[in-house]
Amino acid sequence: MLCWDSTSKHKQRALKMLEEKAQEYHKKSLKNVRAAINRHLKDIFRDAEFKSANSMSSVKLKFSLRNGLPRPTKHHPTTSISTPELMTINTYLTRKKTLHHSASDYGTF
Repeated sequence: MLCWDSTSKHKQRALKMLEEKAQEYHKKSLKNVRAAINRHLKDIFRDAEFKSANSMSSVKLKFSLRNGLPRPTKHHPTTSISTPELMTINTYLTRKKTLHHSASDYGTF
């Protein structure tokens, strides 16, 4: 059994390995992961069992809507945020968006 106290060589080695591996993934690696997830999702959506369940879900929703069963969603009133607060939020998001676009102009991933 391994001992994980603070002086353990195993713990020190594990922490060193984590530090060495804690870096950005290469752009191609991220693209490969994204492609693998995409292929997996496409396989799921092509599956006959999924199509059948999805179709049944659509039929159930239409039936419920026709019979007036689903209750409408009750949203919280938006009047709790004042106009000056909305302007502050808008200014912040506009600046953040501008900064994001200028950083992406350099082709960073």
